[in-house]
Amino acid sequence: MQKILITGVTGFIGHNIAKEFYEKYSKYDITIIGRKIKSWNDRLIKKNIKYIDLYKDNLEQLGKFDCIIHCAAILDNKKIDYPWNEYYNYNVLVLNKILNSIKFKRLIFISSGSVFSSNNSFPNPNNYYGLSKYVSEKILEIFSLKSKIQIIIIRFPIVIGLNSINNLVAMFAKVIFKNNPIEIYGNGKLKRNIIHIDEVVKIIVKLCFKKKYKNNIEIINAGSSSSMNIIDIALLIKKMLKSKSIITKINKKRRADYNSKVNLNKIKKILGYKPITTRKSIVKFVNQKY
Repeated sequence: MQKILITGVTGFIGHNIAKEFYEKYSKYDITIIGRKIKSWNDRLIKKNIKYIDLYKDNLEQLGKFDCIIHCAAILDNKKIDYPWNEYYNYNVLVLNKILNSIKFKRLIFISSGSVFSSNNSFPNPNNYYGLSKYVSEKILEIFSLKSKIQIIIIRFPIVIGLNSINNLVAMFAKVIFKNNPIEIYGNGKLKRNIIHIDEVVKIIVKLCFKKKYKNNIEIINAGSSSSMNIIDIALLIKKMLKSKSIITKINKKRRADYNSKVNLNKIKKILGYKPITTRKSIVKFVNQKY
C-alpha cells in the first residue's frame, strides 16, 4: 500500500489537498500533520491529524513514505512583518530537517510565484517569503543531485478558494460585497495570474500518482491559462456581486509592481494539464463564497 505524508494541513492549500486524499484516495495509507489552531473545526482533518511541530519535534517517528507533499510554511503576511529568521527557521530549516529525518521516494514541494519579482523568467525574490522558497528550491536541487531521489518543485501564483483570505481577490470581494470603496494602486493595468484551489488539488494529485518522471528533479510552474488586469478583476467582482462600490485609482506603487506571467509549457507536457483562465477561477470563487 502506498504511504503518503501531507504537511501543513491546517493551512489553506494543505487542508484542501488532505480532504481530497481522504475523500477520494482513502485506500492509501495517508498521514497528515499540522499545527494546533483554536478556530479549526474540520471534523475529517481533526479525526486524522497528528499535531506535530516540524521545527521542534522529532520527525523520525513518522516513518517511511512513498510520497511527501510538503505544504507547511510561514506565508507572506501583509499584517505581520516577520523577520528573516522566522522564514528561515520554519521554511528552510524545516525542509532540511525533513530531508534528513524522513525516508521517502518522492517529495512534492509547494513553492510560489514569489520566487520571481519581475517579468523575468529567472527567480529573483524581493521579499523574505520568496527568498525562503527560492533557498529551499536550491537545497532540493542539491539534495536530488546527491541522493537521486525524486523531487518535484511546483510553483503556484495567487491561489483562491473558500477560506482563502490574504490575497487580492478575497480582499477585493470582501470589501465590494459590503459596498465599500476600493482603491487601486497605479493605473490598475498590472496583470495577475490567479488559480483556483480545485485546480491546485488536481495538479498535486497528478504529480503524486504519476508513475515516472524524466528527471530526478522537476521544477514546474503552474497557473491559469491567462492573466487579468487588477482593475478588471475588481470590476468583474463588482458586477457579479451587483455592488455599488466606487473604484478609484491612487498614484501609489504596490510592492509587487510588475505583471504576473506564467509559462505553462512544462506542466502541459508532463501532466497533460489543461488550465482554466484567471477569469474562470475568480467567477468560481465568487459563486462559491457569495
